[in-house]
Parts: sequence; structure tokens; C-alpha cells
Amino acid sequence: HGHTAWLQRRVSKMLLIFGGTTEGRRLCEALSAAGRKAEAFIATEYGANLLRDLPGITLRTGRLNVAAMIAAIQAAEGTVVIDATHPYARDVTRNLVQACAETGTEYIRVLRDERSLRGGAQRGAGGGRLP
Repeated sequence: HGHTAWLQRRVSKMLLIFGGTTEGRRLCEALSAAGRKAEAFIATEYGANLLRDLPGITLRTGRLNVAAMIAAIQAAEGTVVIDATHPYARDVTRNLVQACAETGTEYIRVLRDERSLRGGAQRGAGGGRLP
């Protein structure tokens, strides 16, 4: 996973991963295997159950509004937010973008490649494709 290697080289900050059952799960598994710590915010118990027992990954379960997202970002000083939510979870993405803008936090969106169903990542600010 080239994206995980990029994150390990690039990011020394706490990673807050907002995800579901596919891209978010894969990213958490890869980070855990690499010995990297992160906080994963998962909306459902089903999604959280898929991530249980991953060393270094702290799970937070439940849906968050913008105010709760801001509080979570502020509580974990020096963070990068990774939005690995489902492509149809547009409200969550919109709320994360707003929370990151209000806190001055770096935002990275993981996008699903519709042709191959492999995950891809895109920076929120510049919109350029990550290596």
C-alpha cells in the first residue's frame, strides 16, 4: 500500500481516521501492522467490530456532528484527519471539511477507484493525487 508508506514518511502527527468498513478498515489494518498509532472514528458497531483488537488503533464508535468532530480534533493536538468514509457519506465528508477548516487541520480524502475498487487518496486542500 503506497498510501500507507506515504503517510508514514510524511506524517508524524496523530492520525484521526473517519471510516467505514472498506477503505477505513484497510488503512487501519495497514497502519496497525506498521506499528503506527491512530484513532478511528466508526459510525456503527458493525464497522467497529471489524477493527477490534488492532494494536495501536483506538476506536471511537458513533455518529458525530460538526461540533463533536471539532472537539475530537482539538482533543488530539497536532492531527491529520483522514476521511475514508463511504463515497455516499457526503454529509460526513462535508462536516469533516468544515471541522478541519474551522480548526486549521490538514484534511486528506481517501477515494474509491470505481474502475478497480482499489482505494486512492486525494489531498483535501490541493486536490492533487497522492503518490
